[in-house]
Amino acid sequence: MKYALLFSTCVILSSAFSQISYDFAIPVPPKSKEVKVVNANYFGTYTSENSQFTYEFNETGIYVISINVNSISKETVRESTKYTVKNNFIFGVKENDSIPCVLENDNYYFGIKNRDKIAGYGSNNVLLELKMNQFVVNFHENGNYIPMFFSFDSAGLIIEQFDYDSNTLAFSNIKEQTSVTKDIEFVTLEPTNAEWKKLNIEEFKSSPLMYQR
Repeated sequence: MKYALLFSTCVILSSAFSQISYDFAIPVPPKSKEVKVVNANYFGTYTSENSQFTYEFNETGIYVISINVNSISKETVRESTKYTVKNNFIFGVKENDSIPCVLENDNYYFGIKNRDKIAGYGSNNVLLELKMNQFVVNFHENGNYIPMFFSFDSAGLIIEQFDYDSNTLAFSNIKEQTSVTKDIEFVTLEPTNAEWKKLNIEEFKSSPLMYQR
């Protein structure tokens, strides 16, 4: 699923250099309240200079917005009946719409906006509320879950991805663990509520990334 890939990128990349890759058999934290949307006070669009993603929160769920850069050669446009370029806009890429473009080295470059739902009504991902302003999106992938932690404060939105050192012992006290070894070892964790409460969550969170509304 596209949205799961977007948010598990850092986990996948770190796994390539580690011996063990972790996910969860259940949405975490256990026993947390499942919701479909965040409080209406937090509805809006959040951006960051340090991220290629924009997050949108509304009454139907949570969306991630990204821009994919594509190109078409000047020769293709010239010889095609489908594409035309006028006043730095390319026609024919999107039906009944035009897109700003830039000509560079005989190629027209343009960005296509993608808007993917990552939580909410109709999504297989699970959104859990920890407090009024703290949430976890559990991305459903291959039957298991990868969490992403986020919270709101007066400055905006704070996101922390699921991340860990390759030699981490953060999950050693979880009894229910299923292991499958391919190129690397994949471990699926199933913590009890008591086991989760004993974890040091900061050991498997990335550095926080701030977004402003």
